[in-house]
Amino acid sequence: MRKHIYSTLLIISLLFNLAFVSFYAYKSIEMRRFKPFPPPPREDRMDPNFRKMFRPELGDLRLKNFELRKQLFELLRSSNPDYKRADSVADSLIESQNEIETKITKHFIETRKGLNNKEAELFYGRLVDHSNRGCMRIKNKKEKSWKSQ
Repeated sequence: MRKHIYSTLLIISLLFNLAFVSFYAYKSIEMRRFKPFPPPPREDRMDPNFRKMFRPELGDLRLKNFELRKQLFELLRSSNPDYKRADSVADSLIESQNEIETKITKHFIETRKGLNNKEAELFYGRLVDHSNRGCMRIKNKKEKSWKSQ
């Protein structure tokens, strides 16, 4: 009787061990398929300081832009907003945003002059892909809203 209990417990223990080992093997094999892409070779990468070259010049403009946006929202939050003041702050905000966009666009044009074709394809290709994803997201939302109407 005692021998029968021990052999039953041994078999149950063996089954649990096999289940855990099988689960571990399955998960490790499955996770191997989803490894992230390796980084590109070093010669394909751009200078790591490339993105930092233009930031200091825009820092003050962005800060000004955030302050103007905060002023506008504070004006509109009040119970009796001054619409003329809010309109002038909104105009200043638009000017600030346009100045930022102008500097960024000019910077992109000037930067392209200093890049070789491979670097330009890598850098501007990423920007094109990013823009395409944004466009597709907007187009999909439009299509969904048209279908629901």
